[in-house]
Amino acid sequence: MNIGIGSYCLTWSIGVNGWPLPACPMQAIDLLDLAISAGADRVQLADNLPLDKLTTQALHQLADKAEKNGMPIEIGLRGSEPERLLEYLSIAGTLKAGLVRTLLTERDLGICREHLSSVLPLYAAAGVTLALENHGLHSSSELAGLIDGLRKSMAATEAALIGCCLDTVNSFGSLEGPEQVIRNLAPLAVNLHLKDFTIRRHTHQMGFEIIGTPAGKGRLDIPALLKTVRESAWAAGRQAPGIILELWVPWQGDIDATIHVERQWLAESLEWLHELS
Repeated sequence: MNIGIGSYCLTWSIGVNGWPLPACPMQAIDLLDLAISAGADRVQLADNLPLDKLTTQALHQLADKAEKNGMPIEIGLRGSEPERLLEYLSIAGTLKAGLVRTLLTERDLGICREHLSSVLPLYAAAGVTLALENHGLHSSSELAGLIDGLRKSMAATEAALIGCCLDTVNSFGSLEGPEQVIRNLAPLAVNLHLKDFTIRRHTHQMGFEIIGTPAGKGRLDIPALLKTVRESAWAAGRQAPGIILELWVPWQGDIDATIHVERQWLAESLEWLHELS
């Protein structure tokens, strides 16, 4: 099982806007070091560690350390604006990243289609996969329709370079549970964000909350998820997508305690996933 660590695995360590910040917020190079020491198979630096803010020297430092340690890098941003996607394609070239993940922030999928169509030939020429992550703005069927349409407009050899970054929890925001999301998006998945979760009722009984758990401790049927995603990829003649662990750690009352739990969950989740494999 190819298991990576994403920057949304250590969100509190990096810093959350509007909440107390750690004394020394985690940087991209720190996450790379942690992924190496934890024995992860890859690392994904997403939009909470914005790579476009780094200097050229810092990007080359990341690239050199990743290459020296045999650690594949994936990168991420938000939006579909062509200039942003091309900026991250350039960063992918520097970091030798084979995958760029983005979240669509434009509700009008027609506009997204125009944006994406203009840059996909350049991504294809560079051999870089573009992964669109499901979120709360669009339903999984809408996202699947967008990806299907883009693939049909491309040469068969290039169509596999556009796909879905399947997140197991995000689509609750569009009233979709994991089973529906997996059914619609597993055939298109080129990346998998694995977040386990549970649902609990408020103590006053009026309403529920969805919160994260360590992998294997929540309500996500992870073995069934992995089986479906693998079989969908094989049926399409593709390798199974890489798994990126993410965690939604609830606030623990202060930042140090929350980061302590975050690190505990990371270690526990990686151990459970490796035992599963």
